[in-house]
Formats: sequence, C-alpha cells, structure tokens
Amino acid sequence: PPSALSGTFPRERGKEAMGILDTASSLPPCNGGRCPTGRKGAALAFPSKLQLSPPLLPNVQPASSPRIEVRHASLADLDALVALEQRTFDSDQLSRTQYRRHLASDSARVLVVDGAGPSLAGAAVVFFRKGSAVARLYSLATAAEARGKGVASALMAATTKAARDRGCRVLRLEVRADNVAAIGLYERQGYRRIGQLPGYYEDGADGWRYERVLGSLAVETH
Repeated sequence: PPSALSGTFPRERGKEAMGILDTASSLPPCNGGRCPTGRKGAALAFPSKLQLSPPLLPNVQPASSPRIEVRHASLADLDALVALEQRTFDSDQLSRTQYRRHLASDSARVLVVDGAGPSLAGAAVVFFRKGSAVARLYSLATAAEARGKGVASALMAATTKAARDRGCRVLRLEVRADNVAAIGLYERQGYRRIGQLPGYYEDGADGWRYERVLGSLAVETH
C-alpha cells in the first residue's frame, strides 16, 4: 500500500539526529536504553571511493522471489540517497553530511537497490559497534513505486547477512507504533518486540524496539 514503509525506522533523536554523534561507535552500551547501533539500517565491506562499480551482494532471497540485487552504496549514490530520504521521511531525516559520514565509516554501512535511471528503489543503513555482538538496523527506506515488490525484504535479508558476516548475534531496530505495515514485515522476518519507546520520534510519536536473534544461515534456509 502507498507509504506502507514510509518512516519505517526512527532516526535517533537528540545529538545523533543532529549529526553530533558519529555512528555506532559513539553510542552508549545497550543497557535497556537505546541500542548502541542505529536509526534505519545495513552493513558490509564498503568499497573504496575510487571503485566505480561497487560489488553486488550475494542473492540471499528465497529462490521463488524475483531477483533483486542489493549492492554497497558509494559516494556516487549520495544525491540519490538524499533524494530518497526526503521523499520517504517527513521528519527525522538523515542529512547529506550524515550520509557522507556513514558512507566513509567502518561502523556504518549503507546498502541500496537501484531504481529507474539515477534513482534508488530502496536503501538501508546499519550501525555496528566495536566489541559488540549487537547490530542496529537504523534506517530502511523504499521508494513509493517500489513498494510491494520485495525491495524491503531483499534489503532486510542483505542486512541480516551483513550482521552475520560482522560476527553479530543480534539485530535490533525501532519502528513507529502506528506503522502497522512495517511491524508486520519485521515480525514476518523473525523480529520480536522487546521494548516500548514513549515519545521516541521527532513528532512525538511512540515507538517499539524489536530484536532478532541471528541463527546460522544453514539452519534458517533448511
């Protein structure tokens, strides 16, 4: 449905939302407050800015799904990332400066699905924290014309693989309490609700924190 995933993930309020905190490594331990890693979300080895063709991620979707290629974002995607951000989220938006910082950081990864022309069909941002087994899916955005076509599921599958590859055992996210479509997607992906976040969003909306314990890929696909 239109805007089903719009504003799917919160943008961390306060200092991080203003770009003062730089990625997950600056966030406090996950001790019942906000998780040390993210707002929307994804993670994997980031290509050099000199690499013209960022590598495609392995296709981690079920065999019956249409093939959707998820790749690592590069600085060449900056304009498209900002445009998607502005079209998708009414508030708590990541700025151009924040995206540029995340693209260059080892503790934040950006994954994208190409759309028509120079646009993006979807994007995800994941934060990692050194020494932590918890990754945070900070942001997930899908273009209106791409919704219902498996883009969000493909990005989430790639995010899960990225977290495993980084050695993480848990993946967490936050979602608006009134975003029924997004909550349904996360629960189908194996996330469970672990906490309430009153007044969490910039506009005062409440949120929920969700968590997925990551098993082995072999177990989950057999």
